[in-house]
Amino acid sequence: MKTLLILFSILSFQLFSQKTVFRFEDFIHEKNMDKKAKISLLLWEEYLGNNLDSLNILGNLLLKDAYEKENLFAIAVGKRTLGSYLIRNGKAEKGIRNLKEARFYFEKIGDYLLLTETLSEIGNAYNLKGEPKNALLWYEKSLQAGKQSPDPTSKFLAEINIAKAYTDLNELSKAEKIIYHYIAQAKKYKKIISEANAWTRLGIIYQIKEDNLKAKKYFEKSKNLNLKADSKIQASHGYNNIAIVCFTDGDMEGAKLNFDKALKLRIQCNNWKAIAESYFNLGELYLELKDYKKALFYYNESLKIASKKHLIVEKMDALNAIILVYKSKKNFLKAFQLMEEYSKLKSYLMEKDKEETIKSAEMDLLLFEKEHQFAQDKREMEMFEKMKKQRTNMNLLIGGFITILSVFLLFLFFNKKYSQTTKESI
Repeated sequence: MKTLLILFSILSFQLFSQKTVFRFEDFIHEKNMDKKAKISLLLWEEYLGNNLDSLNILGNLLLKDAYEKENLFAIAVGKRTLGSYLIRNGKAEKGIRNLKEARFYFEKIGDYLLLTETLSEIGNAYNLKGEPKNALLWYEKSLQAGKQSPDPTSKFLAEINIAKAYTDLNELSKAEKIIYHYIAQAKKYKKIISEANAWTRLGIIYQIKEDNLKAKKYFEKSKNLNLKADSKIQASHGYNNIAIVCFTDGDMEGAKLNFDKALKLRIQCNNWKAIAESYFNLGELYLELKDYKKALFYYNESLKIASKKHLIVEKMDALNAIILVYKSKKNFLKAFQLMEEYSKLKSYLMEKDKEETIKSAEMDLLLFEKEHQFAQDKREMEMFEKMKKQRTNMNLLIGGFITILSVFLLFLFFNKKYSQTTKESI
């Protein structure tokens, strides 16, 4: 069964546990670009957890205004916002490019809070691409940046993503140890969604260990915490994970109930990639029950969403599932027609992957050059400051020497004059 354990890499940002006091109208009417960008950062927290379409609109509007007013900070925030949307909607490479550009700017201005979060988002993107080793590299960078962040929670928030990467690399003991430390820290700082994410990760580890009883217990705990924090997207993942456990245990009623709840929340959040996945999951459920009519209905719903939102991988998954159903029903003509469409999509995807790889390599080279220049400028600035300090010290030394010399000469002068006056008196 191709059901996701969890659709998105877990985001461990402390911002999730706060409620924004700003509205979209505040963002629209704000004229000062720095303030506008800061409002968008708070809206990003809300939309990332509850409305991905709004996140897309937010990023595009901010970038439009930021480019018009040539505000570099707002451009970086806009790119990060759009990058967060893209990596969650099947456009990982494009999202990574945006996030890396934002990361370079935040590093340049020394904003370690935004840098920590952005580096973690890049790691999330590589996780979604199925590249845990690359993800781990970026999570570790996030952890290092977090040590310089003014927010004490930044020092541990990347840990959950590192645990995710270790889980994907099947280093479960190492991952579990990190998760328990993370849970303790999340409780200490009252980060509800961060704690919820940790219980999900623990549930996945026990699912891998085939201990479904513990897995379900941890997924339930995570789901309840997310509902308490009103994070609908993360709560929908909780329902999805519980459904998987029910499915593997043969509890089809429990699986259907939780898949339906996950779908309902995802529709509320306009989370199209996840909606396509939910319909697919329900199709898989009914296929297992040998209810081919309902299975086809849900596969076709997944296909419609994937086609409308240009989700190529999800579209291919749905097509492949429908083809298998038609083959099982011996409708080979219909299966063959769909196979042609599937083959075209596969060729398109391969070509697109090549283009994205080239673009990604070009961007990495450009960013490497920028980072090299930034490092060189930093070294030159440090050298200049050092030389300036040395010159200042030298000037002080010379000034001190001249002062002492002047005092000494004055002493000699007055001493000589005093001696002459004394002689004359005698």
